Amino acid sequence: SLACYAVRDHFGADRVSIWHYNAVSACVTPYFDTSASKESSKSAGLGSRWIDTPLADLTPLCDALTNHQAARMAAIDTAGRLAELFIDFDIGSIWCGPLVLGGRMVGLITIEPAEAVGEPCDPAVASLFSAAAAALVWFRADRAQAQAELFLASIHRKL
Repeated sequence: SLACYAVRDHFGADRVSIWHYNAVSACVTPYFDTSASKESSKSAGLGSRWIDTPLADLTPLCDALTNHQAARMAAIDTAGRLAELFIDFDIGSIWCGPLVLGGRMVGLITIEPAEAVGEPCDPAVASLFSAAAAALVWFRADRAQAQAELFLASIHRKL
């Protein structure tokens, strides 16, 4: 989360969000958002609606991200499920890039508005993206360990 705030401050962006990517199901789930005030944000409470969203539903962002490329999109250019996402989260324009660790996409980072990110994206920010990717992997590892411990505890109770 600190990396998200650093990216937001670096670009002077309104919001930076991290989405977890599940490679097995090819779905994304909102993970972290730097909105200044979640209570007043239109996105408050909407995260659960977007859990396990098939990345394919977010075309054309999907095409760029699966090829480990960044994409820019304005609300006016969206349709279908992607248009719903822009409406739900009150997005005018977005820059979206893959979070890659060890050659594998582990998540997405979005920066709003898209205009905050220069063309091409500042290379100095790559280390911030790597930090965000690493944080996301640690989160997943902690969650998997907690699930394994619960499973083992349930087996132990049955014995």
